[in-house]
Amino acid sequence: VKKLMLSESFLDRIPDQSLIVGENPNTNEYCSATRASDGHYAFIYTPTGKNLTINTSSIAGTDIYSKWFNPRNGTFSSTTKNTKAIQMNFNTPTKGGNNDWVLVLTSKQR
Repeated sequence: VKKLMLSESFLDRIPDQSLIVGENPNTNEYCSATRASDGHYAFIYTPTGKNLTINTSSIAGTDIYSKWFNPRNGTFSSTTKNTKAIQMNFNTPTKGGNNDWVLVLTSKQR
């Protein structure tokens, strides 16, 4: 997880649950989100591999680069370039208990 946390600047990191579209019940499936105050990146955590719909209005740029971070083994998936839309859907690589993931969104490819 240290690898993820240090992959982007942390001094301007703010919590932002408005990134998560739809119901987000306060259960073991609760997702949490944070982003840079200038919108150049966001992290969205899903504890059970739940597919995510993201409100991208606070993310900078016209393209969004996405990748998944696997906190169980510390690896990143390959990066995908996406044309920005107001709401975007992202499917986790695996689902179910013990399949937590972090969606990493950036305004530039890293």
